[in-house]
Amino acid sequence: MQIPYLAGREGYIVNQTYANRKIRIETTKKEIQNIKRKAHDVVDYYLRNNICFDLFLATSFGELKDFEKAELILKEIQKKLPNLKIFSPALCGILQNASPEDMANEKGDIERWVMMNCRAFWGTEIEIGAWGKYSEATLSLLEHKPAIFVMKESKLKIFKERHPIKLVGHPMASHGYHAVTNLDDGILCLKSELEGDIKLKRYLCINNHAVRSENFRCQHCGSTIKRSATWLKQHYRNADEVRQKLILNKVRIFRDEDEKKKK
Repeated sequence: MQIPYLAGREGYIVNQTYANRKIRIETTKKEIQNIKRKAHDVVDYYLRNNICFDLFLATSFGELKDFEKAELILKEIQKKLPNLKIFSPALCGILQNASPEDMANEKGDIERWVMMNCRAFWGTEIEIGAWGKYSEATLSLLEHKPAIFVMKESKLKIFKERHPIKLVGHPMASHGYHAVTNLDDGILCLKSELEGDIKLKRYLCINNHAVRSENFRCQHCGSTIKRSATWLKQHYRNADEVRQKLILNKVRIFRDEDEKKKK
């Protein structure tokens, strides 16, 4: 199935239009209207056919070159994985009947609708403060879906193993993303994840002869994909006991109040 999407130039023009920002390239009113119609048709196709995408491709939004790069990355991934259904927010518009005051939120609605059924997440050229990409990756990881980030070499080590938001979920069973520096490595990790053939190597963190944590790293990119903080296990047992006592206490209070009302 051939999935339609906008070209980079079209994505730039329609996103600038809906965001009420200046279009910094030559265009005409007629071209803008045609692109807005095409953007509507693209989104309508996704919704009407209830497309379940394989990959959510999150790239930078800003200048024309960002949208053209999104199109280039999408095509490069498709060359290596031709059957992959890819969604790119940069190359997607909104429906023409969207409320002018609520267009940004409606774009977000479409993205969340795609994320709900998408099999994997891909974030490229991560910047400091790219909160949208981090939150989308977190949503994927919390649903045990693979996430891949392409970033600069200087940021790689900390994002592979040690960043506080590198892992999300329960401390006893956290999940992390693949951190790579290039498209080819990202595609290899993505392919192995989607095919259920991901190979992980187990590393134990030991201190004073006690296992503090179990870390499982991707054998290809070296990123920590799963972690269990075994040192917290006893604390969680204690916390669970406290929670159970609080719940039982609340039940007892409600029962006492009911008895008083009956009297």
